[in-house]
Amino acid sequence: MIARLQQPHRATADIDAVYLGDEGDAVQILLAHGARPQANGVILAGGEKVDLISVGDYAVADLPENAGERAFVLAHRWALDGASRLTLVVTTSGGAVAAAVTTPVASVASLVAMKLASTRARRRGAQHKRASDVFDVFRLLSAHDADGSVARALQSAPGDLAPIVRDLASVVLVEEAVRSARWLQAAGDPQMQDVTAEDLRRVGTPLRNNLGTATP
Repeated sequence: MIARLQQPHRATADIDAVYLGDEGDAVQILLAHGARPQANGVILAGGEKVDLISVGDYAVADLPENAGERAFVLAHRWALDGASRLTLVVTTSGGAVAAAVTTPVASVASLVAMKLASTRARRRGAQHKRASDVFDVFRLLSAHDADGSVARALQSAPGDLAPIVRDLASVVLVEEAVRSARWLQAAGDPQMQDVTAEDLRRVGTPLRNNLGTATP
């Protein structure tokens, strides 16, 4: 998220990593290098939490019928296939480079798709996670979709991901914007609390409209 926004964003407790399951078990590989297992992935030797999401090849007929679950599968595989390499740099307070790494990072459009799918898939009691999903989508669209580029990228998404994202954006960011804004208000993060229902509609309406002709 921060890499694609290229600006400070909300704090996060972990890193999400998608990997191709056919290439081996990433958990076992990391455990062999000193990581410790945790519920959704591993904790690295330095204490960093990594949530690992395995994806693989799929047949359209085998995808879940539920639109949100299908979007989760399609979006994560698309994120892996369409990732581009970015160089991430950590600097000291004085500006000196402390560390740098070049790694594949998911595209903005796939991040929007993944976050919207997760928003609808969250169980009751995970309101704080829903709030962070909505906030992430809001920041990504605010930074990158003023010219409709996110919608254009989604038009090339696999399967029926584009129309599903259109419908999710319509519900989460437009039709139920007041409820989504309430999630943000309850999150306790001042940045999230500054986002209003009108702000959500401002970024959600163009995305929905620009995807209006999206077809499977």
